[in-house]
Amino acid sequence: MGLFNFSALRSALGDVKTRIKDLDKDIDDLTKQRNDMASLPLPYDDFAEWAVARLDSIGEGYIKDLRSNLLGESGSMKQYFMSERNSHEVLEHFRASFNRVCHLPFEKPNFYSDKSEVAASFFIYCLGDTIKAGLRKALDETVKPKWPKVVGLPRAERITKLEALERKLSEVIEERAKISDELSGVVA
Repeated sequence: MGLFNFSALRSALGDVKTRIKDLDKDIDDLTKQRNDMASLPLPYDDFAEWAVARLDSIGEGYIKDLRSNLLGESGSMKQYFMSERNSHEVLEHFRASFNRVCHLPFEKPNFYSDKSEVAASFFIYCLGDTIKAGLRKALDETVKPKWPKVVGLPRAERITKLEALERKLSEVIEERAKISDELSGVVA
């Protein structure tokens, strides 16, 4: 009988090998679950609400830009129309500024032309609920009939579940790495 019990070592290494195989399978399963969950389309209503909500941020952006562009320190309203014009000494100076088209805050700036387009964000800000209802109606009529039947979870629920899967996957990967590191230290 030898001094070392190789049978016990063989058994322990077998257990480690089995554990690594189990962890590899868990990693594969969790990765597949994550990929499947992330890749499925949103439910139609969740998608439509998300698309319509985008209009709110565009409308909010309009009023922020308006304040900044008109009333900010370098804004055109404050700089040109709400302050004294030192260069206005004669009628021609006055006409140069005020005897032309006054570009309004809802226009896209085009200072080289008297023709200008109205910014979409202006309409969204002023008519947001009507525009959102119109967008939803258009989506319901055109997109909804073609929406896939197989869909995933709604965004909020999906994000929560994906975060949990990511945490679990990270833990399993970390456990496998620890076992591999410890095993390499034993075998080396």
